[in-house]
This record gives sequence, C-alpha cells and structure tokens, in this order.
Amino acid sequence: MFRLPSISLKIIVIFVLLCNSTLLSAQHYVAAPKGTEVKFNLKSKSNPSDNIKCIINDIKADFTFDPLNLSSSSLNLILRTSGLKTNKRENDVLLKGEHFFCSSKYPTIQIISSSITHDRPSGIVYTLKGTISTKGITQPIIMQFTASPLNNGYVLRGSFSMKPSLFYIGDEGIYDDTLYCFLEIKTIKK
Repeated sequence: MFRLPSISLKIIVIFVLLCNSTLLSAQHYVAAPKGTEVKFNLKSKSNPSDNIKCIINDIKADFTFDPLNLSSSSLNLILRTSGLKTNKRENDVLLKGEHFFCSSKYPTIQIISSSITHDRPSGIVYTLKGTISTKGITQPIIMQFTASPLNNGYVLRGSFSMKPSLFYIGDEGIYDDTLYCFLEIKTIKK
C-alpha cells in the first residue's frame, strides 16, 4: 500500500483548504433587468390627497456578498432620477424639477456601503452603514435589508429614511421632512 509522507499530506490539505476558501469567497452580483425598484411617498402635511407615490426602477446595483464573511461584502446602488414615475404626469414633472430632484442637473441618487453587518449573529436581517448622495450633497445612511437567495443571485428587500431638506428636496412646509424609501433589488451573478 502506498503512503504519502506526512509533509506531502500537509501540503495537499493546505492546497484543498486554499481552493475551498477561494470558492467560498464573496461573489459579485449586478441588478437584474426586471424586478428592481425603489418606492417612496412624499406625504403632504395638510392634505393626504396631495401625497405623491413614486417609483424608480432605473437602477444599477453592484453587490458583493458573502454571508459568512460580511467584511468582504458591499453594495453600491445608483438610482436614476430621470426614470422616476408617479401616477400623474404633473407629479413626474414636479419631482424631476429644480425644487425636488433636479434630474437634468443631478441625474442620480447613489448609495454606497461602508459596512454590512448582521443585527444578530443568527439573524437574516443585515444592516448597511454608508452614504447617500444626491444634488451634490452626501449624508450618512443606515439601511436594514434581507438578502434571500433566488436562482443565480439574491433579492434584497429593505428600507431606509432620509430627510429631504438636507438635500434641498421639496417645498418647505408642504411635505413631511422624513422620506421613507422601500427597495427591492433583484440581482444576478456577474
């Protein structure tokens, strides 16, 4: 019977471990062409019938993810404000105009993670800390989300809030100064 010298066996074990750790490293995903959107509502302070519901589905996402090693995970989202839609044409024009998102001059909203962590070690909810930028202004953001495996990627579902006044978005006094955003990002392996 053939026996490997112990040094050869150690080299083989180290090689197998290195190969497995490479296979288990963070994977890179991008936004799927369909099924990706961010929704938000602008709530009127005086008249609920003046609330504006908006959807942005022109989104670019770069998502690097390893649920076992979150320090190697990251998310970069780019939302194109020119693609925002409401249920009324006049609201589309209003939100793309200079008092709101000023889409012609500032065509994107960008979210970049600085860290992704678990809320609890065994939990399925992740917390992203990073920045959100639009209209030439960058502010900190905290977003909670889930990452559910789907086909050859993940579906990220989460929410965050922002203060429109910090970005000079909206007409002061007409809408609430907290904007709640809900996202669903379908990703596929790159």
